[in-house]
Order: sequence, then C-alpha cells, then structure tokens
Amino acid sequence: MTTINNEQELTAFFEGSEQAIITYYLEQECEGCEDLLPVYEELSQEPAYQHIKFGLMLAQPGTIAENLVKQREVPFVAIYKNGEMIKCGTVNSEKEYLKMLRRF
Repeated sequence: MTTINNEQELTAFFEGSEQAIITYYLEQECEGCEDLLPVYEELSQEPAYQHIKFGLMLAQPGTIAENLVKQREVPFVAIYKNGEMIKCGTVNSEKEYLKMLRRF
C-alpha cells in the first residue's frame, strides 16, 4: 500500500499503471475510517489482490470525497482501471470492500 500525501504523488501513483487501482480517502477526524483502516491494510496484503495497487490518501478540502467522508464518517473508495474511474463510493464494512474487489 502506498501513502499519498499530495496531488503530485497522486499523479505519480497513477502513471504507467495498467493494474486496477483502489484509492482510499481518509479524513483526519473520521472514526469509521480509522476503524476500517486495518481491514484495508489486510486486503492490500492478500495474495488474491496483488494485481491491485492500493493507495491511501487524505481527502482533499472541498472535494466530493471529503464531503462524503465527513457526512457518513466512513471511508471513500475510488476504483480505477486503465486510468479510468469505474466505481466509487463510501464503504462501511469488510463485506463492502470485498464486494468492490470482486469486480477484478
């Protein structure tokens, strides 16, 4: 799993990757995000998901991700494949993460 700290690192994270990519947006004051972080970290280490590149990033101020995280107190996940977002939304359980990952 790669920690992404700014827009430059986010751009570099996506460059040259044909793998499916999941980016997890974490808001500093999000209790649900903190609770689900260990689940996300475990999934990123699973052999079944080694073809997926996992990234961890703070939701940027003024973005849809930040608004959703603040409203729902759960992480926002965006899934990209070949540079295109194919699914995004909030997750509140390991079951929801697994459902999203099944698309690959």
